Amino acid sequence: MEINETELKTILECSETETHEQLKELLKELTIKIKFKEHGLYFDEDRDTRNIYEITIRRDNKAIKFKFGDSIKNAEEGKEPRVYDILTCVKMDYNCPDNFKDFCEYGYDEDSRKAETTFKRSLRQSGKLHLILNDDEVKILPD
Repeated sequence: MEINETELKTILECSETETHEQLKELLKELTIKIKFKEHGLYFDEDRDTRNIYEITIRRDNKAIKFKFGDSIKNAEEGKEPRVYDILTCVKMDYNCPDNFKDFCEYGYDEDSRKAETTFKRSLRQSGKLHLILNDDEVKILPD
């Protein structure tokens, strides 16, 4: 999927001005495919359903796939996720803490098996993202 001008404008508006050229170059190297999978519960704590997508990000000869739970609001309004939405989640997932205690500082219960499962899933996701992005590149992604 090529990023259209509207998407690019949103991405750049939510990133640091001094990194715009670097970000444009990075985005040229990435191919992002968004495929609808199902409508259902995504997070363990979900009470409302949302659209769940399979995201494929390709760069050079590498590709990673992961599930993406879009916002409940987008599901209600019949909207698909924007590349911006995916990139902001990629930035957060890339920086997943490498130990459970630090992960729980995001609001998870250290005594919860569900939280531990979420941590392990997040850690795997982070590992995938490290295959196609580096620390400097992730820093320039939108917040």
